[in-house]
Amino acid sequence: MQIKFYKLNENRYLELSSVKEFCEYRADGDPIWIDITQPDKAALQEFFSPIQLHPLILEASLEPSAGSRLAPYEKALFIKLPIQVSPNRDEHSFLSVICLANAIVTIHTSQIPVLESIAKEFSSAVRFHTVSTSAILYQIIDRLIDEDMVYALETSHEIESLEESFDGDVDIDQALMLKRRLAHLSITFEEQHHCLAALQTVESEFFDISDFREYFHDTLANLEY
Repeated sequence: MQIKFYKLNENRYLELSSVKEFCEYRADGDPIWIDITQPDKAALQEFFSPIQLHPLILEASLEPSAGSRLAPYEKALFIKLPIQVSPNRDEHSFLSVICLANAIVTIHTSQIPVLESIAKEFSSAVRFHTVSTSAILYQIIDRLIDEDMVYALETSHEIESLEESFDGDVDIDQALMLKRRLAHLSITFEEQHHCLAALQTVESEFFDISDFREYFHDTLANLEY
């Protein structure tokens, strides 16, 4: 299990943090982001034992075949968002996000380049809108959806090229591949739309996105398009 720790400082930049900072986690401290790759059940349970999360959260985070969902719990808001890791992969991938009072935890089985880009860009070149966990969550969701939209546009261009080159002989393999990819993207967008629409209406005492509702609304509009 690989874990990266980041802290959002007062200048609205990310800086590398450590497990010690997480162990000292408190609701009124600096917002932190913990990114976990290739989670192991026993190690994950031990890692979160001080916080005493609802067991269903960890269970859903580790279940690769479970669908998308958004569920508020006593101490956390849980989001499972479908993502497209690359344009040529037809299987479903998911990013689990645990939103705590002052921490964001992302959990995924394989590397997600978008998360690495956010960590790099927001460490020096780009500032977050506010010093808050909701600002981190917004960037993660918005960037992931933007990348999926790029994949959809690339597929659309491939279809146009196939139509333009059509001379009576149909490349069945390519047509079927594009059909599968479109179907997969369609399902991904529908599930993302469901999660984002639910996020806009959720009410939580410990995780407030009110300052970002307009931003999330724009992302939702892009999904609908």
